[in-house]
Amino acid sequence: MIIMASNVVRRLYIHFPFCRHRCNYCDFYREIAQSGFNFDKFHQYLKTSLGVHQELMREEGMTWGKLKSLYIGGGTPSLWEQGPQYLKEMMEKMQLTFDPKYEFTYEMNPGVKSHKNLQDWMDFGLNRVSVGVQSMNAIQLEKLDRFHNLDDTFHTLNMLRDLGINYSVDFMIGLPHSRDGQRKIVDELAQVLEFNPSHMSVYILTTGKNYVHAKDLPSDTEIESEYLAVADFLKGQGWLHYEVSNFAKPGFLAEHNVAYWNLESVAALGPSATGFMKNQKKALRYKWMPESAQFSREELMPHELRMEEIYLGLRTHEGFPLEKFQNNLDQKSSTNLKEIFSGWDKRGLLARRDSKIILNSKGMLLLDSLMNELFWIEKLFNIQ
Repeated sequence: MIIMASNVVRRLYIHFPFCRHRCNYCDFYREIAQSGFNFDKFHQYLKTSLGVHQELMREEGMTWGKLKSLYIGGGTPSLWEQGPQYLKEMMEKMQLTFDPKYEFTYEMNPGVKSHKNLQDWMDFGLNRVSVGVQSMNAIQLEKLDRFHNLDDTFHTLNMLRDLGINYSVDFMIGLPHSRDGQRKIVDELAQVLEFNPSHMSVYILTTGKNYVHAKDLPSDTEIESEYLAVADFLKGQGWLHYEVSNFAKPGFLAEHNVAYWNLESVAALGPSATGFMKNQKKALRYKWMPESAQFSREELMPHELRMEEIYLGLRTHEGFPLEKFQNNLDQKSSTNLKEIFSGWDKRGLLARRDSKIILNSKGMLLLDSLMNELFWIEKLFNIQ
């Protein structure tokens, strides 16, 4: 059975694929934008894809509502100096407005040049920033081949603190040579907290093929230790570990990202951007092609959607209701499920297992492997 949903889209993601520099670990679709770069081709892509997207929404019976969240990701969207004016005109053409309690985020990297038009974005409605700090260790920044240095980081964090804007910090763990004691992750986090961010996203480094520092990456055991040290420290500061990779002060969860984990419809525009739309009849995921304003599409079957609901629920501190696991399962299957959850509990992976299955920080880290123990349920969902 498809989860009940609205046919109104209230969230939008726009992908800006340009960076000043491609870091040595990055395997995402990127284009390099030097000073004075002309974004006309990108603007034409957005204009064309918007028309294609409007037709898609009509076909799927979806309509726009007031935007509860807008997220500009990349890439480095703070390089998009024409962005505020372009998006203002685009939204006016679409007759699209913000909800009174909207969240509008864009991503930026430390560095004076890349945030010189921040005020223009704020005048347009920007009220949240995600800044790619990644590390407060100069050696690690060099090994990551980042475009910024620590002076850039301090300047940017000072500026965001002084502005009083709601902002998040992106951080990486599992970095090359971190096993050698060259990185004291808790000290770095404590340094960042002095600048009063409200949110932190902490990601394990993933690398492309032939990564130059592959032989210097830490082991899975060392990464686990680092991840749990981060979680323990931030929770000790009163922060919520509310999703596998995300921590926030109470009241400052990333609402746009929460929408993804709740399987809400989130429209998407831009090269390689992925969108998701769900109504009462079906669910659709689509991904834009890098070079042309066309998309590939995947319709999710009811049993696939239920498995996504389980997976995404377990990613968060809200967990997944136990009754939804057990609905329509026969006695043998229900017993097998209880034994699996009991095993998780004995391994110290659960924060709660009465009315909801909620993973603790260690359980969140191991979620992908834990899901392997649940895939047999999908076959039962498919039969129903």
